[in-house]
Amino acid sequence: MDKLSIRLFGQVEVVGGGGMLVPLRGRKQQALLVYLALNIDRTPSREKLATMFWGDRFDAQARQSLRQAASRLRMTMTNGKIPILLTEGDHIGLNLEAVEIDAREFERQAADGSPKALAAAAYLYKDVLADGLRLKEAIFDDWIGFERSRLQEIACDVLLRLANQQADARETQAAIETGRRLIGLDPTNEAGHRLLMRIHAENGQRTQALKQYRSCTALLLAEIDTEPDAETQRLNQEILASSTSLPEAAELDAALPGPSGNAGFSASEKPTVAVLPFDDMGGNKDQDHVANG
Repeated sequence: MDKLSIRLFGQVEVVGGGGMLVPLRGRKQQALLVYLALNIDRTPSREKLATMFWGDRFDAQARQSLRQAASRLRMTMTNGKIPILLTEGDHIGLNLEAVEIDAREFERQAADGSPKALAAAAYLYKDVLADGLRLKEAIFDDWIGFERSRLQEIACDVLLRLANQQADARETQAAIETGRRLIGLDPTNEAGHRLLMRIHAENGQRTQALKQYRSCTALLLAEIDTEPDAETQRLNQEILASSTSLPEAAELDAALPGPSGNAGFSASEKPTVAVLPFDDMGGNKDQDHVANG
């Protein structure tokens, strides 16, 4: 019998036989499913679940709310005679024989590290974990925030390794697309910027490589108020040195923002913009307070 597919990257979805979506009603039901799916190898206790999702209630009320939520989840997610939720003592978990989970498979493929596995992991990471899912429960929101960051870090590592493998295999366009996707996930990832700079330079696109450096410089300044590290700057200088026959390279270096360009500003030299009161051009002094505001 086909397993139910639990998709956690992007919007939380459960797909049944024939590709039909299983309706998940309520954010707390979704949140409970996400937590159980990501803790499938270490099934949580009822006490932990009650505290995480109903921490503002008395113990008896929280336990009753958990029983109701688990019952609704069990009725919603059915797969013939195979139970979806398993109870062992005081612990509740999902049945691996009845479900498959994209985040679990993503981590397995990422750990494998082969080109085929990395490509599979990159395909599985569609978007941020449980995109948009929030509760008024601080414990859950802190937990899912940590998991989102953890899985995104793994995704960035996967994309960087995959792009390097593609570049080594002379799959230039695929490597560029993977590198750009990495920068989209983490604009401050200098290793990704350097990879794109090298690919462009090695393919004779030195001006494009220099533009990538300027993009890196601007993003680092905007995101974390810093400049590229020594390795990135050194690569830029190497590309500049090999581009002396290209007049547009020198013009680009001088014209675009960056520590090596004349028009650039370092993190400590950013200009100041002053916003002063407007002048009332209508001559109606009763409106001066509007202009000042």
